[in-house]
Amino acid sequence: MTYRVILIILLTVFASLHTNAQTSQREYALKAGLIFNFALYSQSSHSVLADIPHYVICSSSKPFIDVARRILAHKKIRQRDVKVQHIQLLLPDSQPCHIIFFDNLKSYSQYQTSHDIELTYTMLIGEISNFIDLGGHINFIRIGGKIRFEINPEQLQASGIKVSSKVIRLGKVKMRNNS
Repeated sequence: MTYRVILIILLTVFASLHTNAQTSQREYALKAGLIFNFALYSQSSHSVLADIPHYVICSSSKPFIDVARRILAHKKIRQRDVKVQHIQLLLPDSQPCHIIFFDNLKSYSQYQTSHDIELTYTMLIGEISNFIDLGGHINFIRIGGKIRFEINPEQLQASGIKVSSKVIRLGKVKMRNNS
């Protein structure tokens, strides 16, 4: 009897772990799709980014990169293939990225200390509490069990990035709290 109870408990735990892994995969797939649409409906005014042969989406999150590479394979943005790049360290001399996705405060803090955030010309997207207040442009949030996003159009514009008003209307506009 005790072996049967232990077996049922173990099966339940493993099943929930598998479900959480699938949820994570689905969530990253949704976020990759949203990031692709943010890229489609935005444009950077920086000439260095215009000269890159690919449209580069970067992140230090290996799980996100694995899903995004699969989801965005064979996609194009302004006649350029989308390249999803895993980067360990986000240093100023790293390969330029059109978009950087941050999944934790540690990687964003590292980026902040090595870059002038206000002059980046790179769209900064996160899933970090208070990401907009920390200088980010777009932040994924969960509302009612669904993935939504906050957006700060002023910070995007200050970074030389124009975003379609359609994207802005779909998000929750949040201005940076400088206090």
